[in-house]
Amino acid sequence: YFSGTNTLTGTSDIFDSAGKIGIGTTSPSSPLYVTNSSAVPTAVFDGGTSDYPTILRLFGVQPGGSTWDIESNGGTIGHGYFGIHKKSGAGSGDSIPFFISGDDRTGVGANIFTPASQFNVSGNAGIGADYVGTAAPTNGAIIEGTVGIGTTSPFAKLSVAGDAYLGGNLTATGT
Repeated sequence: YFSGTNTLTGTSDIFDSAGKIGIGTTSPSSPLYVTNSSAVPTAVFDGGTSDYPTILRLFGVQPGGSTWDIESNGGTIGHGYFGIHKKSGAGSGDSIPFFISGDDRTGVGANIFTPASQFNVSGNAGIGADYVGTAAPTNGAIIEGTVGIGTTSPFAKLSVAGDAYLGGNLTATGT
């Protein structure tokens, strides 16, 4: 219990310094500062034995700002998962832009609760340092560099090792 001084009574590692709480430190620099000098996890959030997820909630302070939940469920509902859940401002709706299922399938994009492949993207994707600020086409991709299909050493923008099928027109320019 707190005795009114700057530490809890006994041999506690919890300290109060100018309204800031330190766990494992006597000089916290944030409202809650946790430090660890051992090989064990710094913090553990345990949801117990229920099927409800363990949630760490991060609130935005701006009007209409988003709240983010980092959640995990190892229970029987959905066979366990890890997700980052965006809870938007009033009337904006919620989404889960990042999800890892219990069978290690990853979904990126809005509301991919059951990724069918090892890695699924809902929406568009840009790959490469020069495309960080460039929007890819809707439900499409832009890729910087070379792409190899069936090869680990593509020698042109697109290199295909093996048979290819083109079901439409092919337009070529250049020499």
